[in-house]
Amino acid sequence: GQVASASGSPDAQAELLEKLRGRQAEFSSQVASMAKEKACLEQQLERQSDEAHSALKAYLGNLQCQAVSAATQELVELRKRHADYSSQCASMADTVAELEARKDRLQLEISELKKKDGNDDEQQAKQLVALQDRLEECGNELDSTSRLEADLQKQRDDTRTRVSELENHLRETSSAGIVPRESSEQKVGASA
Repeated sequence: GQVASASGSPDAQAELLEKLRGRQAEFSSQVASMAKEKACLEQQLERQSDEAHSALKAYLGNLQCQAVSAATQELVELRKRHADYSSQCASMADTVAELEARKDRLQLEISELKKKDGNDDEQQAKQLVALQDRLEECGNELDSTSRLEADLQKQRDDTRTRVSELENHLRETSSAGIVPRESSEQKVGASA
């Protein structure tokens, strides 16, 4: 009923139209303001997302560099250990050769003593027992040293395998663009 009565008077219609236009302008202004705020928030969100992505990428890159640096340091230490094992193996091989030569000499002495025709059989028997005891001791020492040599060779070979694995890992990592922060000591150690 009110709308019908308001629609009847031209002044009332003009006033209502003016109010409606005012409300429309107000809404349009609010919509424009919200659109600007939305665009601003979207830009802020995009900027924050980019910053977070960059920070995460830097963090992951730093972690990878730390891992590569740790692997590089381990590689340097393993190379030193491998060199030590190789040196010890060479020394053990010399010891084994010396023990084998001593064993051969003792066996030769025993053979010669057995062939010898002597007047003093009791003295020869004592010499023979003493030589056989020395031969047994030499054989035991040779066995023990051979086992030690084998253990050292295994440690050397295991170390060499680990060195190869780390070298491959570091090669793959470097081809992926991750470069370790090496100290000059690590670089010198790596070339040794």
